[in-house]
Amino acid sequence: MQKDDRILDELKSSRNSQTLMLGNCWIQSLSVPHNVISHVLSEDGIFAESMSKLRRLDLSHNYITEIPPSISLLTNLRELWLQGNPIIRLIPEMQSLKKLEVLDIRNTKIEELPLELGMLDNLFEVDWKNTPMAKNYEINYGIPVNDIVKLKEYLITSNTRKTIELTMYDFLLR
Repeated sequence: MQKDDRILDELKSSRNSQTLMLGNCWIQSLSVPHNVISHVLSEDGIFAESMSKLRRLDLSHNYITEIPPSISLLTNLRELWLQGNPIIRLIPEMQSLKKLEVLDIRNTKIEELPLELGMLDNLFEVDWKNTPMAKNYEINYGIPVNDIVKLKEYLITSNTRKTIELTMYDFLLR
């Protein structure tokens, strides 16, 4: 059995599972929308370093509620599709995804993005339609839905302010 056949068999068998086990894979694109996956793990419980070549990850319309910190190992990831999952929040570790260009979180339960995502220079498309974040950012920060320019400006400014506040707090404690 070839390596590609093993991967396909594993993906097919995940159709009846809530966990997708991905270990020792050297694939560049993975699309598993409309399954019943609730966790994405490698054999040791995290994204394996062997997944570092992955460029596109489509986990749309599953039951994923959280993104593990090990996503930071996917250093070549350019597209992350999470729409239609009951995810509540994204994690600051995603700032390690320096090559990320597209982030689709529409139809999730995300209310805010980590400020650290403003540091992703290549990120040019974020779709946050039909999320609590859409209303929150429009009302509180004047950022229209899917306005990436205003979103990045807000994230960068807020992250800089947070860094200054933490630095001053540390200084005052000395």
